[in-house]
Amino acid sequence: MQKIQKMILPILVVVVVGLIYLFYLSPQKGLGSFDDVDPDAHVQKEIKVKLLADQGINLSSDPMKALFYVVDVKGKKVQVAVDKALLPEGIEQSEFVTVVGHFHGARFDAVEVKLN
Repeated sequence: MQKIQKMILPILVVVVVGLIYLFYLSPQKGLGSFDDVDPDAHVQKEIKVKLLADQGINLSSDPMKALFYVVDVKGKKVQVAVDKALLPEGIEQSEFVTVVGHFHGARFDAVEVKLN
């Protein structure tokens, strides 16, 4: 019985440290929300979103920009514009991307797109 009592505190410490890691320090985060981006600020924000590849990536509307649609964790659909030179290879096969940028009206202007 005393052996079990001596093991309770170390087990609790391990469980607490594990929970802290899972919820606060884990590098694997879920999808972000566009609600976290202030539409009136030009501060660059990084958001992980789901790429709507079925809607296509429009490379012809503007000779310098590529346009595509993404959806955030709350289901908000947003058009993203990025310079064609900054569009990563193989984006069409990616399910999730991380976009870095800010809102310009209703469109999200990205300065970087990372594949996840």
